[in-house]
Amino acid sequence: MRPLLAVLLLLSGCPDYTLDPLDDGLPAPAPALVLTPDTLDFGAQALGSSIEATVTLANIGDAPLTLLYVGLDEGAHFSATLPAQASQIPPGKSLDVTISYTPYNAIDQDRLRILSDDPLQEEAWVPLSGSGAFPELLISPNPLILASAGAGFTDTARFSLENTGAAPLEISELLLSGETFSLIGAGVPAQLSPGEATWAEVRFSPTDDGVFTGQLWTQDNTLTGTSSAGLLGASAVPVALCGVTPSVVAPLKESATWLGADSFDASGAPLDSHQWRLVSRPPGSVAAIPPGGADRPDFVPDLAGEYVAELVVVDEAGNTSAPCTAVLQAIPDQDLWIELYWSEPNDDMDLHLLRPGGTVRTDGDCYYDNCVGDQLDWGVLGDPADDPSLDIDDIYGTGPENINIGEPEPGTFTVMVHDYEGSTPDEHGENNVTVRIFLSGRLVWTQTRTISDEDTFTGFAEISWPDATVTPLP
Repeated sequence: MRPLLAVLLLLSGCPDYTLDPLDDGLPAPAPALVLTPDTLDFGAQALGSSIEATVTLANIGDAPLTLLYVGLDEGAHFSATLPAQASQIPPGKSLDVTISYTPYNAIDQDRLRILSDDPLQEEAWVPLSGSGAFPELLISPNPLILASAGAGFTDTARFSLENTGAAPLEISELLLSGETFSLIGAGVPAQLSPGEATWAEVRFSPTDDGVFTGQLWTQDNTLTGTSSAGLLGASAVPVALCGVTPSVVAPLKESATWLGADSFDASGAPLDSHQWRLVSRPPGSVAAIPPGGADRPDFVPDLAGEYVAELVVVDEAGNTSAPCTAVLQAIPDQDLWIELYWSEPNDDMDLHLLRPGGTVRTDGDCYYDNCVGDQLDWGVLGDPADDPSLDIDDIYGTGPENINIGEPEPGTFTVMVHDYEGSTPDEHGENNVTVRIFLSGRLVWTQTRTISDEDTFTGFAEISWPDATVTPLP
């Protein structure tokens, strides 16, 4: 909304107004539109309800304002109603547009758009927003863990059932699955205001040694109508509990910690060891879980993709747990990310990236001699965002080597691989070489080629930016 003073200043100072010769040099009369409010937020409203508010269109100019269009961009959950035959607003007058909102999503947004003959703003708009208020049920912990020293021993523990939504929550019924578990008490049925909680108490009564699972189900008035949480009971056995934090990292630039400290022995005996191993990783990766104890910090993925780790714990009697698996996703946080790896060791392969117009083995080429440690200044001088970086020059292994650019300069980049001669014995002859190209964190192209000739340059692909297209080279 433009304040009146600001509008008057604009009107008096604008040199573009057409002068009326009869007014002796004074600006011709003109309309001026002011919107009140300039944004409209309906806040949180109960699902199924409707609420109305008003947007006032005022003409503070000295000529009639003609409305060419008044409407909504989308009109899905908002509606706009004008007075009948309201196409013009006289000077000093206003009219009200009624906005109605019916919530549907957690956040709804739209825009009231007005086209008029106001010479200073032919198009004006009022952003509209609102949210649906609905109940949400958080059951914690999930899973609920119970432990027994063996058959005949029981354990009890409680779930917390909390309304984390913005509307009253009704829990009408609980259901428990799993033959070794029983519900021994609950504050249900319950009506919970936002932020309130109730409880459910469970008993674990194993008749054998081992690990047992179950489920708690609720019938409630959440959007899905039901909610659930898991049960894990252990009797006289070690149990591996694992995870990873964070669960998504940028390869080479961020690290993760594999978590195993919550593992336990149901008999109460101490654990003797936590045995971690990677059961899968992206092809070409040589990453390994660092040595250590229950938790293993500082794991740095060397390639983009999925890493699956497995934890087995052993108690002091030598009993081993069932394996627990955790999954880490490595997603590049650079706009341009290129990976190279090959099948045979002791055959030095080098990744090269030529900038637009660049030539091999110059500063227009990012490679082992000039690009490790952010040595090149491409694109805008002094701006590191568009500079390339090579992580490592792997000579004796099978890679990987990675070149990345945070925000590439516009143009066409060329990806090449050089079979370097002289640094390794190269006893294998043919070598299967793989290049993977990620754009904005997404794998868009990969290819494996066989390279057998020493001291050769093999072109793999051209990358056009910001078109984000990859063209294979012959």
